[in-house]
Amino acid sequence: MQGRETRGRGKRIIADVTLLLALVLVGLSVFLVSELSGEAGEWAVVRIDGEEVGRYSLLCDGVYELNGGTNTLVISGGEAYVSEADCPDRVCVRTGHVSRNGERIICLPNKLEIKIVGGGEEVLTP
Repeated sequence: MQGRETRGRGKRIIADVTLLLALVLVGLSVFLVSELSGEAGEWAVVRIDGEEVGRYSLLCDGVYELNGGTNTLVISGGEAYVSEADCPDRVCVRTGHVSRNGERIICLPNKLEIKIVGGGEEVLTP
């Protein structure tokens, strides 16, 4: 009886490892496809409390104070990021650099949204 239990346990371990490897491969594939297929954006559209207040080209490097100085937007090398924020959690700063269509930086306490658009995506204003 003990031999059958050991063989059954071994088969379960092999099945678990196979499932784990399959999940890792699927996750890696999804990540690579999303990273490699995204088109570079052209504009960083800034909205505060849902209203568009600015549109900055990713082709022109610059530093912009937003929302009365509560957030600092930096555009450099075709990427945008928030370098400074006065909010307590600073999620917008930790979001890092964005440059592809649809990527966003959000600062909920300051009601700020920065969305990358253009480069194949139709640029619409609300």
